Amino acid sequence: MQSEVSKINGKAWNVGAYQAWVNRFGTPKDYAAEIKMNPLSENIQHFLGVMGDIKGKRVANLLGSNGNKAIPLAMLGADVTVVDISEENARYATELAREAEVSIN
Repeated sequence: MQSEVSKINGKAWNVGAYQAWVNRFGTPKDYAAEIKMNPLSENIQHFLGVMGDIKGKRVANLLGSNGNKAIPLAMLGADVTVVDISEENARYATELAREAEVSIN
């Protein structure tokens, strides 16, 4: 039963997710430009308060969604791996990383 529920959940997270991120944040190119102007936005500052200097650290961003935390962390020098069920989230995050000129896994 869990396997079936997981399939249904995975399908739900992939229906329209990419377009939802575009609607909320803009294209990956536009959002990357915004993040590049201020990687230390309030979106990430809370985490830095707990993590300290992240340069050179390996970070696992579980349920990392569209990469909106992973990209600034990578810009600040972390080696970031994003884990998420949604292929559409992965597409947005990958394009966002490319436009921001950083690498994420």
